[in-house]
Amino acid sequence: VNRAPAPPAAPDEPAHYFRMMKELALLGFFTSEVGCTKALRYIEALVKNPRSDTREHLVDRPGRRPGWHQWTSTVISASAGNRVELQGVGRDITERKILEEQLVRSERQFSTLVEHSPDVICRFNRDLRFIYGSPNFAATFGLTSEFLGKRLDEVATRDYNWKKIEST
Repeated sequence: VNRAPAPPAAPDEPAHYFRMMKELALLGFFTSEVGCTKALRYIEALVKNPRSDTREHLVDRPGRRPGWHQWTSTVISASAGNRVELQGVGRDITERKILEEQLVRSERQFSTLVEHSPDVICRFNRDLRFIYGSPNFAATFGLTSEFLGKRLDEVATRDYNWKKIEST
């Protein structure tokens, strides 16, 4: 759509970029009135309190496929209080978000498997201190979560030779 350039801003009007954002919002480049209002409030808040801010949000990609964008917006000033421009740097983070979702699903599946296993499962750090014990581990040995961070010989029966286990 060809449009005549906007008239020059009056001295008390916001800088060109901010006028352009309002025009884009009014021309329907946002998917909803709510989205438009949120975007304008966000821009106005950045102008009132100049800073750098990063946000992530859902977008419609070509073919109406959902995607994610991350935008870092920064108000750039020439001198104290004299705003020059709003700089926005965006990137497509869809692949990262997909991988994060896959990781959450995988962790949930593994956790479900371990939490409901009839086996006794526990993990130790390099100092042989407990960092995890499955519910069945705790139930089998009559322990509660206070065993976390302790060594075997601090929570187990004293008359057993735990050094034998630690050396294997």
